[in-house]
Amino acid sequence: MIDRALEAVAGSPDDNLAAELTDVVTAVLGAQLQLQQSAARRTLFGPKALATSLRRVAAQPSTQAVARQGCAELVEVGGFTSASVVEVHPGHYSVIAHTPERDLPEHLAAGIPRRPDGVETTCMETTLTVNATAATATAEFSELLGSTAYSLAPVVHAGRTVGLVHAAGGIDAEPGDEDRHIIGLYGDAMALSYAREVGRARMAAQHSIVARQTEAILEATRKLIDADLHLTGVDEATITRAEDTGQQSRVALTPREQEIMHLIAACATNNEIAERLFISLETVKSHVKKILRKTGSVNRSEAIVRYLESN
Repeated sequence: MIDRALEAVAGSPDDNLAAELTDVVTAVLGAQLQLQQSAARRTLFGPKALATSLRRVAAQPSTQAVARQGCAELVEVGGFTSASVVEVHPGHYSVIAHTPERDLPEHLAAGIPRRPDGVETTCMETTLTVNATAATATAEFSELLGSTAYSLAPVVHAGRTVGLVHAAGGIDAEPGDEDRHIIGLYGDAMALSYAREVGRARMAAQHSIVARQTEAILEATRKLIDADLHLTGVDEATITRAEDTGQQSRVALTPREQEIMHLIAACATNNEIAERLFISLETVKSHVKKILRKTGSVNRSEAIVRYLESN
């Protein structure tokens, strides 16, 4: 067919027709060359090279870098002629990377509309890789990729499609199962990287919250340390009387408890106190416990000191 077109160009007296035929032939030859190059790349790069390529994608430090590297790898290693990554937003898709790189037309740069019946919606809802034919492809993505047919894969995080990966094999090349499988692998690699990026962002946010809370606690502590504490409306005499009254109330013993306290101060044991006062040992122990409680003491020695100080 190309040979006949070339003969027509050579024999045509119409320069305009000859120019048009030349453009068509050039485009066809370019498409054939793209297909041959894609096939050659896939033959040259085996499973090991594909695995290395996927690791390069997943190792990128940011979502933007992952998208750029993914597009480049789909072309260089995956055997496609063009690729793009878009982010999913309510009502539209935004292009964040595409290969070959070029200035996007204004209507594509502004955002590609989401269509309920589009093949992209099917991909998002099923979270499965899909091949779009000339009949099902979205016009904007065909324009972006330079092909009437393409493959696409979802980038899924936490059960939700957050992005889409598109790749085309040529101007009119119909994608096959191999294309769908390869782009699906790159979509999974980008999803892993996206999850890692989200995890980092959450950790950074939590770290920031903890840092702010810690600083607030330290600031409050500094204020408490630096603050001058004043008791207003209470004179020193009142405070002294209150302290004296409190101390007296703590050591206010009954006559029996005072007898026992005198014996305790004389270093008498519980048995000796019981014999001296003609009461049972259990009664002595009960009085001793009350004395310790009233004097705020933890042992007999401390009770003796407190009792003597108050008297």
